[in-house]
Amino acid sequence: MSRPHRVLAVLLVTLLPAQHETPVALPQNAPPGLAEIDRADLERHAVELASDAYGGRYTGSEGQVAAARYIAEHFERCGLKPLGEKTGKGWSYFMRYPVARTELDPKKSRIVVDGTEFTTGFA
Repeated sequence: MSRPHRVLAVLLVTLLPAQHETPVALPQNAPPGLAEIDRADLERHAVELASDAYGGRYTGSEGQVAAARYIAEHFERCGLKPLGEKTGKGWSYFMRYPVARTELDPKKSRIVVDGTEFTTGFA
């Protein structure tokens, strides 16, 4: 995961309060600008990315590509410097990498756990 994606993930997890939770004060060593992050805006992005519109975001799927585009477009609107691949137009928010997919043949696959055999319901 690239640094901007890690930053967004950390912000989404750490700054989204429970539905009725009172926001807490920022620690003294909080990074500059942290107070400017709007919790409602973070929640809106989290809800959007978790929606069915992205089809689960399975790696390499259309949903995952659409989610990456959504995040990249938001980063661009925020004025973040792209740190991905160099393209003909400059730098990108994306970094391509190979993904190998291996699948089990469900007719030939089984798993045994503590003497109990399972032929379905596992991945």
